[in-house]
Amino acid sequence: MALPVPLGSTLTIMTTRTLLQVVLGASLLSSCLKDGIEPTASATDKSVALRFDLHCNGEHYEPGQLFTDGFGTLVRLEHLRFALQGANLLNNHEHPMGTYPDVLLTMDLLNPDRPYTLTAQEPGDVHWMETRLATSFSNMEDCPDSLWAHGTAGYFVPMFDVRGVYDSNDNGVIDAHDGTFRIAVAPAPQAALRIHAHTTIAPHGSAMLEIPVNLKAMFHDIDLPDEPITMGTGLYASQVLINLRTRVLGSDNKPQ
Repeated sequence: MALPVPLGSTLTIMTTRTLLQVVLGASLLSSCLKDGIEPTASATDKSVALRFDLHCNGEHYEPGQLFTDGFGTLVRLEHLRFALQGANLLNNHEHPMGTYPDVLLTMDLLNPDRPYTLTAQEPGDVHWMETRLATSFSNMEDCPDSLWAHGTAGYFVPMFDVRGVYDSNDNGVIDAHDGTFRIAVAPAPQAALRIHAHTTIAPHGSAMLEIPVNLKAMFHDIDLPDEPITMGTGLYASQVLINLRTRVLGSDNKPQ
C-alpha cells in the first residue's frame, strides 16, 4: 500500500540529520517511525531529554491496568499512538530556552517512557513546551496494515489512535467475552498547544523534561458502550482531541 502516511508507531524524535541517516542505510522502518534514532549531545553540551509520563489521575500507569471511561465502564488499553511536532521550550517569563521546529515526538503505549536527548540552547528553568499535534509526514509508504484505519474518506493512518477492550457485558470485569473499542482520528489541521512541564537545565549538565499524560482523562465525556468504534470523524473523535488539549497533557492535569 503506497499512500502518504501521517503518523508513526513509536516514541520518536527525528531531526533532518537523523532522517538522512535512516535514508542512507539504517534498516529501520523510518517511514512508520518504528524505531527512532536518538539525537546525542556532546559530553560538553547542555542537554535535555524528553519523555512521556503516563498516569491515571496522578497514579502511575502500569501496562494492562484497568480504569474507567467517562461514564464508569471498565476499559483496558492495548494501543495508543499520537505525535507532537516541534518543541519550543520556555521559562516562566516565556523566554525561549530552546527551539526545535523539526523535532517529532511520537507517543506509543508499548514504549512510552523512552527518553530522547537534545542539545539544550539555554540553561535555566523550563516551565512550558509549545508544540502541536502532528498531522502529516512525508516519505512513509511502508507502514504496516495494522496501523491503518478505514473511514468514510477511505484509508488513513490516524493522527490519534487509541484501542482496547471495554466491559461490554457490564459484569464488572474485563474478560474474553468483552468487546473491543477504537477511536481513530483522521488527520486534520491542528492549532498550536502549550504544555505545562517543568525541569531545570544546568549550565553544563543534563535534564529530563517529563510530559505528563493522563490516560483516564482521555475518556472524559466518552461513553464507549454507546459508540465503541469511531473511524475518522465523529463526536468522539472531536471529544478525544478536546480532552488531549485540555485534560490529558501537562502538569496541570496530573493531581499530586
